[in-house]
Amino acid sequence: MFKYDPEKERYEYDGRPVPRVSEIIPKGKFFVSDERLEETRQEGLDAHGSIKMYWDFKGKDTMGNPLLIAFDYWYKENRSMLGDLVCYEKPMYSKIGFAGRPDLIFCNAIVDLKRSRGNAKTNALQLAGYSILVKEHYKLNIKKWIIIYCDGKIKSYSVYNPLAVPMFKELLRDYYLKCERDEIATQLKNYLEA
Repeated sequence: MFKYDPEKERYEYDGRPVPRVSEIIPKGKFFVSDERLEETRQEGLDAHGSIKMYWDFKGKDTMGNPLLIAFDYWYKENRSMLGDLVCYEKPMYSKIGFAGRPDLIFCNAIVDLKRSRGNAKTNALQLAGYSILVKEHYKLNIKKWIIIYCDGKIKSYSVYNPLAVPMFKELLRDYYLKCERDEIATQLKNYLEA
């Protein structure tokens, strides 16, 4: 059985922890204080909460929120390209052993909200993981992977790369191999110290 704990941002399957997409892909380097990193994390959570609220209200009220006003404009400009909304912020588990919570899944596009433009290659790997989840759960083979970020107004760009899915699967394999090596190393250390 699959479980998601939003407080800890932790996924489990049959009582065992399951890695998140963000744990599988390479980490970005941050050159900021721990306090600033926490501030940006909170800003990201607030932005995601605002977008979730937008969909909870079915886009009928932007509540005067500048981010939602900008998002509403961007969405209405791109609605025909995106297609109908399938889900948002839905925790999902993949049979190949990972989990994630894509920001926005439309019939024709996977959309991820970021604080800044970020790294297109890393973003492509993240959306590759999401595309695997979407294909398993909704039988949609989506090749429009879009990053949106707010720089006064909502900006967007495509990160689709056909090589990203096999690369993501290889990163997942490496993740599990590292876990196995770490477990064996711990067992060896305990054996030698006993």
